[in-house]
Amino acid sequence: MLASSAVDTDLMYFPTQDTTGAVTKNLMFELNLPVSYDARSNLDGCLVMASVSNGQVNLNLNFANNIDGTDVAANLFTSGTAIINNIYVTVYQQGIIPQNNAIPLISAQTVYELLGGFSYSTMAPGVQMFVDYPQARNILANHMWYVNGGAVTTNGTDIASINLVMNSNSIILQQTPQMIRADMRTRFKSDLPAGYYYQDHRHQSIQTQTYGAIQKALVFNTVNANSHLDVCWESTYSLGIAGAIGAVQQ
Repeated sequence: MLASSAVDTDLMYFPTQDTTGAVTKNLMFELNLPVSYDARSNLDGCLVMASVSNGQVNLNLNFANNIDGTDVAANLFTSGTAIINNIYVTVYQQGIIPQNNAIPLISAQTVYELLGGFSYSTMAPGVQMFVDYPQARNILANHMWYVNGGAVTTNGTDIASINLVMNSNSIILQQTPQMIRADMRTRFKSDLPAGYYYQDHRHQSIQTQTYGAIQKALVFNTVNANSHLDVCWESTYSLGIAGAIGAVQQ
């Protein structure tokens, strides 16, 4: 058996930051935004456009004003002054045309959600930190990206453990970063950038009723200055319920 430090879980490395210089450079990328659980088997969360007269769905893209800095996750360039001259966006959508509006009612009344934008910076070496799961949701997956002082660490050696706990003390899933990365490789047939952790709950979704009842408990080995943990959840909930009871807290 190989020691955990000898197991390569980072075949895909994060792109190296560049200096701006005095040249024009083009940046191209693609974003895929799902709006239902699975278009082939489960339409929960789908947008039923035909049921709303003159209904509109807007996609808002906010571009950063400053893309220079030392954080590998937030900045494209390490130095210089980057100026965005032109932005070109091509948008396309995939959909189905059901016969006789045969969309299951439960699918139309279910919200499929990618809940992100949560960033934590209160971690300390050797101290367990809790990340609360949002309430009133069926949690399908959890995404986390740990950026340690502006850099990402291969093989997850900067984190000791990532556990799923209930009521702050009962461990229901105990894993190391290497175990999670190995599971990710099996699911994606590839490796995501270092420091990124994806835990899939789709085979048995986690139903949260009370805020803080289900938590992610992390123990960090090293925490450098300006470190941050970015968190996102994939979930579904009944239309009009989660927002009414203040389900999202940080």
